[in-house]
Amino acid sequence: MLENLKNRLIKGWSLMRFIRLALALIIILQAVASSEILFTVLGSFLLFQAIFNYGCCGAGGCDISQNARNPKSSGMKEVVTTFKEVK
Repeated sequence: MLENLKNRLIKGWSLMRFIRLALALIIILQAVASSEILFTVLGSFLLFQAIFNYGCCGAGGCDISQNARNPKSSGMKEVVTTFKEVK
């Protein structure tokens, strides 16, 4: 369990994850400056998502998988779609 948590914290940093982290920190700093509790909660939620690389809340249904982008590494077959032009 701790090994999985360590992997989530260290691996998989992408541009989108850095954007979420920066946005979370900006929202939290602004919320503290203006004493807004709701924005502090929102910023904390975004910070949690950025640090642990989660997409949204749920029972593991919204986990961001790095293997989902590459169907060959996850064992899924690649489906080729062909289109026929209708005149």
